[in-house]
Amino acid sequence: MKKIKHKILGNQVIPMCLKYNLRKKILDLYIAQKITRKNAIKKLVISLSQFKKIVQRYKREGTMALVHKARNKSSNNAKSDKFKQKVIELYKNKYSDWNYAHASDKMNKLDSVVVSESTLRRWLLQAGITMPQHKKKAYFKRREPRAGFGDLVQVDGTFYNWFGDGHMYCLMHFVDDATKTSLAMLFDGETTFAAMTVLKLWCQKYGIPTALYMDRDSVYKVNDKHAVATIEDELEGHPEARTNFAKVCDKLGIRLIFANTPQAKGRVERRHAIFQDRFVKELTLFGIKTIEDANEFLTQPNGFLDDVNKQFTISAKEQSTCIKLTETQLYQIFTIDESRIVHRDYTVQFKKVIYQLVKSNKITAKSKVTVKIHLDHKISIYAGANKLAYTIITDYKQPTKHRVKVVSPYLASYIRSKFGVHRW
Repeated sequence: MKKIKHKILGNQVIPMCLKYNLRKKILDLYIAQKITRKNAIKKLVISLSQFKKIVQRYKREGTMALVHKARNKSSNNAKSDKFKQKVIELYKNKYSDWNYAHASDKMNKLDSVVVSESTLRRWLLQAGITMPQHKKKAYFKRREPRAGFGDLVQVDGTFYNWFGDGHMYCLMHFVDDATKTSLAMLFDGETTFAAMTVLKLWCQKYGIPTALYMDRDSVYKVNDKHAVATIEDELEGHPEARTNFAKVCDKLGIRLIFANTPQAKGRVERRHAIFQDRFVKELTLFGIKTIEDANEFLTQPNGFLDDVNKQFTISAKEQSTCIKLTETQLYQIFTIDESRIVHRDYTVQFKKVIYQLVKSNKITAKSKVTVKIHLDHKISIYAGANKLAYTIITDYKQPTKHRVKVVSPYLASYIRSKFGVHRW
């Protein structure tokens, strides 16, 4: 409230705000018997017993009676100066470049120092410790989130120097549009294997999403205008060429939506900023330097992902309708498929490895089979829906081909006329 006057009592200066100044005038008028007690109580909006106490204290103490007794005194819940200094030193030594909310959370969790975000911010500003302000970006109109969990999941990979060693690794990140639930893992790059691994983990944990929202990276979409669909894809009703990731999504019934700008999938882009701030600092705090340890730190119970989801997720407007499949079903679906031709000796070559198929009535020489690469890098070979048994040949020798030389009639006639040879 705006201060309008100061009263000086001895050596003490009392700031008089509008409320106290108005109360003083009413009490002076009442004591001078210029207004009735009923009107005074009505103007002050207090009870009769409270009015009597104020009048008695005002007559006894004067203007000091109008000032609240707690003015210029510390709160009963106020922290000691020693505790305040401890918090400031802890922030300077351990969390110097962390934001206030993140530092407050970790002090409570790791150091048993309970201090709110606003209190920490006030103390640090009083001590002259400030956070750098980021330049605001261009504004884009906000799109209303989907109603149900899993109706739309935003997908993106972001490269960053996560371990502070100069190496750029990719965080494969899935964020639910309705609740902002995150699921992420670190990989060497934004690859088909990385996208499939996180999507499979999402399906295991939350169920199959209805649609995925992503950019036009070659992992998700074939961008070559001259690429044509395979015969198998055309028979399945897909006239356009598809990536392996798109084929897996089609098996699961997931619709792919491609964004034209990064701002269109702003929820996952904004969540990247949280990871590039908090995740990097916690990796440094706990001395994590490898992708394997980082992924374990992310996905373990009560790990980083659980902490982020507890703090930043919201409730969906509608109940989730996601369907969960068994681990065996997901294992068979999440594969990279390649077609190969069976050789005459019932072998198939794939990535410089020779697979000897067991002869059966399901395959013949020159027939086409599908080589499936699972996410655990194991290989399965199928002829249609039939799984084929095989062994790997390490000392393979290509079979000798006996070719019969065939001479054209014109060449034979020339040889007979030139050399007198009647038989060739």
